[in-house]
Amino acid sequence: MEQKTLFPREKYELINKAVYFPKIKVLAIGDLHLGHEFTFRESGSLLPETQMKMTRKDIDFIFKKLKKERKEVENVVFLGDIKHFFSYEKGEKNRFLEIMLLVGNYVPRKDVIVIKGNHEKIMKIADKSLVDYYIKDDVAFVHGDELFDEVLDKGVKMIVMGHLHPAISLEDPQKIKQERYKCYLIGRWKRKEIIVVPS
Repeated sequence: MEQKTLFPREKYELINKAVYFPKIKVLAIGDLHLGHEFTFRESGSLLPETQMKMTRKDIDFIFKKLKKERKEVENVVFLGDIKHFFSYEKGEKNRFLEIMLLVGNYVPRKDVIVIKGNHEKIMKIADKSLVDYYIKDDVAFVHGDELFDEVLDKGVKMIVMGHLHPAISLEDPQKIKQERYKCYLIGRWKRKEIIVVPS
């Protein structure tokens, strides 16, 4: 039986919580929500701080995998919601600076694009100006809480976004156990391909 690829690798490659586009050499990374653990601590939950360690590990893995496969990255696009708090907590700035330093090992800082998410009410984070969207060739990158005329332009064939936090829930027939898994949401809308990246 012939095996068919559901997601053609020549267009894009799904890696962890990111999408790589070989033709335009762009790596898009979904919502990070840095500082999420602080919310739990504030409410009294004593959870170990693992988010930064896992985020660094994920990003490092993605770049090493692409490097091993000799795939070049010219731009990194963060799809918004870098931070979790709607207000600005100092620790979040330091956390994102850490991420920027890590990404800087692979891509010059000037080639990193940070899209403004609905959690970013300020226009600058970690000394990086935020943008509403980024378009390269026929691919538009946007957070997803707002759409812009430029993103809906007929020249744009694909929209890549975060914001929606797609996930699938699986449960057994007796409904005793349920598991939730983050996933990509891929489809078509307004004659454009859409990729919603998990957080």
